[in-house]
Amino acid sequence: MENWLLVLAAVYMIPSGIAALRGVDRIGGVVVVNVFLGWTFLGWIGALVWACAGRPTIERIEQRQKVRAELARVDEERRRGR
Repeated sequence: MENWLLVLAAVYMIPSGIAALRGVDRIGGVVVVNVFLGWTFLGWIGALVWACAGRPTIERIEQRQKVRAELARVDEERRRGR
C-alpha cells in the first residue's frame, strides 16, 4: 500500500521535478500550480506545460554553455590522443 502512495506522489510531482531539472525561471509558480491545482488534471497538465515551455534561468544557460565547452575540449583532446 505504501509503495502505491509513493509512486502516486512521484507522478503527481513530475511537473515540479521537470521545472527543477530544467532550471526554469519562476519555478515557484510551477510548484504552486502543481501542488494546489494538480489534482484537477487540468492543473497538472498546465504545470507540466509551464515546466516544459518555461525559459531556463540565465545561470542555467551559462552552466550549460560551460559544460558544452568542457565536453568539446575533452573531445578534442581525445581526438588528438592525449
